[in-house]
Amino acid sequence: MELIISAEAPAKDLVTAHNRLAKELGEAPVELPWKQPKATLVKRIEELKAKVAESPEPEVREPRQPVVSETILAMAADPASSYEEIAEAVRLKHGSKTSAKSVASIVCNARKKGVDIPKRVKPKKANETE
Repeated sequence: MELIISAEAPAKDLVTAHNRLAKELGEAPVELPWKQPKATLVKRIEELKAKVAESPEPEVREPRQPVVSETILAMAADPASSYEEIAEAVRLKHGSKTSAKSVASIVCNARKKGVDIPKRVKPKKANETE
């Protein structure tokens, strides 16, 4: 329910209406007691209403794409993926120059910060005598 703004309205109601609009626009509020003519306050309220009507709607942002490190950490949660496989997938997805060393560095730093990422299982080397 919108308050009808006129010079016949009580000054308290006019100040309240003004201050609501001023807060919405980030402008300074007025204080009671209002000592100027009510018509002046009504004019200010009408000007604020016009500004509110002109102000653009808030911009709706599209969801952002995950950054490289977020992609790496999500893929590193699977211990079956090697750092080389993760780096190759990140290069394809983001077009970056990600290497296995950079994947290892990002994972190591995340572990230091307390992120639970499983260790990689290194393939066993075949004995040269066999």
